[in-house]
Amino acid sequence: MRKCHSGRPMFALIAAQLALLVSLAPGRAAAVDPAWSINFEGAIVWQQVTTLGDLIVATTGGLHAVDAQSGLPRWSLPELGNLRQGSFEELVGSPLMLVDDGQVDSRTVIVNMLNGRIVFDSQAENLTQIAARYILPRNGSLLVAGFEVGNPSATLFLYDIDDGSRLWKSDALTSGMGGFMQVLMAAAIVMADVSPVQSPPFELDDGTFVLGAMGNLYRFSHDSGEPLWKTQFAGGRFELTHTEQRPDVIYAGSEETDDKFVTTQYQGFRITDGSTVWRRPVRFSKPMNSLIVPLASGMIISEGDSGKGRLKLLDYDTGESLWGRRGRGIEIKGQVLDYAFTEVGLLLTTGYDSIWTNRDTEYLVYVLDTEAGAMRFEDPLEVRGQILSTDLTEHGLLYVTTHEINVFDPATGTLRNGPALRSREPLAWGWQGNRVYGFNPSDGLVHMLDSATGQIAPVTTEPFEFDDKDGARALDFIDDRIVVMGRQTIAGFAADGSLSFSTHYPAPRNPAWLQGLAWAAGIRAGMASAAAGLYSAAAASAAADSGEGTIERELATGLSQGFGELQQGYQGLAGDYIEFARRRYQASAQSRDFVFMMTRDDDRNITLAQVSKRNGQILNAIDLGGNKEPNYQVDDIENQIFYQIGNSMIVSYQFDTASTAVAQAAP
Repeated sequence: MRKCHSGRPMFALIAAQLALLVSLAPGRAAAVDPAWSINFEGAIVWQQVTTLGDLIVATTGGLHAVDAQSGLPRWSLPELGNLRQGSFEELVGSPLMLVDDGQVDSRTVIVNMLNGRIVFDSQAENLTQIAARYILPRNGSLLVAGFEVGNPSATLFLYDIDDGSRLWKSDALTSGMGGFMQVLMAAAIVMADVSPVQSPPFELDDGTFVLGAMGNLYRFSHDSGEPLWKTQFAGGRFELTHTEQRPDVIYAGSEETDDKFVTTQYQGFRITDGSTVWRRPVRFSKPMNSLIVPLASGMIISEGDSGKGRLKLLDYDTGESLWGRRGRGIEIKGQVLDYAFTEVGLLLTTGYDSIWTNRDTEYLVYVLDTEAGAMRFEDPLEVRGQILSTDLTEHGLLYVTTHEINVFDPATGTLRNGPALRSREPLAWGWQGNRVYGFNPSDGLVHMLDSATGQIAPVTTEPFEFDDKDGARALDFIDDRIVVMGRQTIAGFAADGSLSFSTHYPAPRNPAWLQGLAWAAGIRAGMASAAAGLYSAAAASAAADSGEGTIERELATGLSQGFGELQQGYQGLAGDYIEFARRRYQASAQSRDFVFMMTRDDDRNITLAQVSKRNGQILNAIDLGGNKEPNYQVDDIENQIFYQIGNSMIVSYQFDTASTAVAQAAP
């Protein structure tokens, strides 16, 4: 690939073409020069900005990483040419990415994005199928389960994340089975399309990890791959838990499902030898709820049914159920999604997870007296929407959901305010100091809840309506204004509640234009929320009004599964990765005075615009013409755009708020 810098002939030619096109467009400001451009020897197949700001480009001539700030090539892998669209996947929580060639005998490659080293290559490892892959962040390694050519046994491999060296290979999952049984097991796994590994590896402090696989629990030495013990324990889906109350025990839940029945069971296993702690497992015939709440007297488990279920306290040493008549537990509704300890009891949030089921947006809050093993109030509090944030104040639990903001008094079981901030449509909200502001689509007003008083008061007096079926999606504070933003609308309100400005920009009709921008915005929201410990809440908010199969729902799913791991500060990963991640988090959490929007003018030309939050006006823009299949990427944290021109060139534009200008991209 060929790099073009300002002052070099190729770059000068591009700049001249851009300037000429701008000069021919009446009423346009002077052109903004590209920050850099890069020309590849092969045709570009796809490009992707990663969560940490890398620009990865796939061409017919290889796979490349480009330094986003300078435009200089960082590494190239010519052997990975012509990778299909959609083959890229980040292994979130690590500097790794996965790509595959999409062929019948698929080749899967895992690359370290920092240095371009191939950490794993299914072709080189002679694997016909990859059944599972997991990051072991504390030890800086990658665990892969797969099937080798000519070997019916499921095999485990461990690789060093940094240099890609194989640390060990183990056939422990099928050790002791006869050849015929191995063939039958492999055939059953392939036919059922399930993985032989049934839980993520659970890393312990001593350099070992516990793994649920093939209906057993294993404890492996990370350094040697030697299985220290193996204990049979059901199958299906595993959840592993380690509590500070019993540091020498790991507790496992297992859920097995067939066509008609679900069976869940819990058991404790001694870490030293894998022996069971309880005389018999605790079993019930409902789905498993993976959330376990540790108390001094035992651990709380609950049935994962979305209807009526039961809450049980299990003795750490015996597994005996301690609550309810004959140990039957306490009746609750819905799955337990979150909990918080307060002076008046344990607050439990239950309900339907709208990200996955899209069935309902009603959630319940219970106040549990853990000493008595009983609910403090006969009826739970019903809240609307997925809970995003909770804050214990002297007036009660201040909670924010996708559709409601209020204060719940756990001493009385009542709300301190009426339904001023309750809506059927998602709210836009934000904190400023000790106050939380929310735009309510139901009445079109901005309201403020003061945590010092626990009271809600309106800020605006005149309802605000969005144009063209747009709706509020974010709320921010710039100077002395409250700014409410939709996809294509931005409005500012003064301190006295009056409307300072309102601007709406028509959206492109082709959804392909919006996909890259939606992904970029989601990355920013997810990273900012991860930094604040709210990653799953951000994902829930992003998906609250999104249908199945939409880019927002797919994005939210990925964020909720992955961003939580990133905030842990893994000591096993490279120091430069952790430092880079930390800087990106800090940048993503900072408020800024503009927002990106994709707009369409009267001539149906598409513009990627930088819109000011101070007045709603376009500060800078790239006029992308009428391209029906745009290939662009946005780094919404560094305010950078990467736009493909022709077959083999990418031009980068760096946005800032210092000037107002419009650049015209070449066709």
